[in-house]
Amino acid sequence: MEVAGSNPAPSTMREPRPSRVFSTIWELKKNGRAESTLAGLAKRLRMIAKDTDIDDPERVKEYIAAKQTSNTYKEGLVQAYDHYVRLNGLRWQKPVYAREENAIKVPTSENVEKLIAYAGPKYSTIISVFRDTGARPCELERVRLKDIDLEQGIIYLPSRKGSKGRPKKLKPQTLAMLKAYINRGCFNFDQPIFPSGKMMGHAFRRQRNRLARKIGDPAIRTIRLYDLRHYYATMLYLRTKDIVYTQQEMGHRRLTNTLKYVHLVNFKEDEWTSKVARTLNEACSLIDAGFEYVTDMEGVKIFRKRK
Repeated sequence: MEVAGSNPAPSTMREPRPSRVFSTIWELKKNGRAESTLAGLAKRLRMIAKDTDIDDPERVKEYIAAKQTSNTYKEGLVQAYDHYVRLNGLRWQKPVYAREENAIKVPTSENVEKLIAYAGPKYSTIISVFRDTGARPCELERVRLKDIDLEQGIIYLPSRKGSKGRPKKLKPQTLAMLKAYINRGCFNFDQPIFPSGKMMGHAFRRQRNRLARKIGDPAIRTIRLYDLRHYYATMLYLRTKDIVYTQQEMGHRRLTNTLKYVHLVNFKEDEWTSKVARTLNEACSLIDAGFEYVTDMEGVKIFRKRK
């Protein structure tokens, strides 16, 4: 006989929701998900568990559908909950929300330089590295001391989001700042040297907002850390007018992602057509096609000819 006030047998107890959310995130962590990805998934799952019955897929679908937010955010909730469903033995018919493409914003060179000049030694270095490499925050946060060639001024970005790892050449001024940053930090050879993407984003927004207030320029407030990647891509395509090379340097899996930057660059009719060569054969082919050598940049040779 069950004694009044006693707890049910363990076999009939439902596991507390926070524990099930935690176990879901733990399983994803064991499968190699990045910390930045796990933080976003955990936040969404905790919100769902707080606002509705997370173990009732139909109620979760209704909750997501009724939420006053963008389809892009709803898609994020669906993806997070889909992990929960699969890892906890539930079933559901996953709803589909079309992702909304945001317009690409590219800061001016003047404003990028203002951000670098205003930031302290640590974040002036970090912003400069973003400007020079076009790295994603999730890539830069995984860079270790051993991934940097301080003699050649090259950072080897790790593979993230399905893209291949790639070397990125730093400008001499950025390299000097990075050397000072590393000396101050006393990092181990196998230790990441930059903060997490989330921490870099928070710090960037704080400094950006202070700068906007100081100089009375609200446009500064609209610049995101990720916009430095857009800046890099636009400037790279502007210099080379080579969409395939830009795709490779950005680490894009699909060319359609790179094509978004083409309409941001306006060329005059009397400008040059540029191409890059990575090998001797490519250089010879360009010369045969009427291109002339211009300079070396970021490990490739740049050629040009009039339109």
